[in-house]
Amino acid sequence: MKRNELKFKKNDVVVLEKLPDLFRKLEICGIYHPERILNSKGKIIGTDIEDEDLPYCVCFDNEKEKRYYCYYLPEELLKLATAEKSKKIAELKFKKGDVVSIKLSSNIYTKIKECGIENTNSLYNLLLLDTGVVIEANANNILPYLVWFGKTKKQFYLTEELLEPVFTSNEVSNNKKIKIKYHEPITPLENINGANSDWIDLRCAEPNGIDLKTGEFKLISLGVSMKLPDGYEAHIVPRSSTFKTWGLLQTNPHAVIDNSYCSNTDVWKYPVYATRDTHIDFNDRICQFRIVKKQPTIIFEKVDHLDGKSRGGFGSSGVK
Repeated sequence: MKRNELKFKKNDVVVLEKLPDLFRKLEICGIYHPERILNSKGKIIGTDIEDEDLPYCVCFDNEKEKRYYCYYLPEELLKLATAEKSKKIAELKFKKGDVVSIKLSSNIYTKIKECGIENTNSLYNLLLLDTGVVIEANANNILPYLVWFGKTKKQFYLTEELLEPVFTSNEVSNNKKIKIKYHEPITPLENINGANSDWIDLRCAEPNGIDLKTGEFKLISLGVSMKLPDGYEAHIVPRSSTFKTWGLLQTNPHAVIDNSYCSNTDVWKYPVYATRDTHIDFNDRICQFRIVKKQPTIIFEKVDHLDGKSRGGFGSSGVK
């Protein structure tokens, strides 16, 4: 092989080609931590015309670690950085702010390892149960997504094939924020079953729990005050297990928290009637709520006659 047959020359700035079997080929070159160079540019500091397999010595600038990694590489793994065609972020499946999770597959541990994540099954299992937020999305990177995982409290660069959507940044931006003041150290409120439910559990916030006698009425403190989003009100209903567990009936079959009930002293309470002697512990989940858009302003128009067909009055449809 002659020198002028080499594709690259000394001082060329290169990046790694996005090949389907890139990780395997890097391992053949003795590179066992590819995450150190995947998203970095490298400078060719030497060429060896006599080495047909690994003719290029390339030093990659890892800006995150503030250090260089130098390796001998074959031509097929490299391309000029300046020759890269810029790919629009919109072409990526995910964008900054999207909430994602790890997609299960038969070789999921291998795929996670190829992204440079430390090889511990306990961490892998945590990631599989966690959800993450995309905090960087760069289509020109081999690992295009930097994802922060909340429960694991770690961030990793990941490939697109590893991820599946939970909900998008558009959905996140459409979420409603509620300002909340906690009056007691109850467990912070969250959606039941994560993003899979519209309802949010509320808890008994009576400091020592509460004892109720048969036939007793009580307003149980829920330990929170909230400023609901403009144009919304809150509806409170029992949990499916409330009566079975404590024998409690909600005295207002449909409890409504008005939008204007929003000061520090406007503590949410749960009106109950005890059908038996019972005890509720502090922090027990006793009811649930959701917010609902307030109905528009209604204008009543007085008429002398309604044109609708008669249904026969109240209860006319019978019971069978």
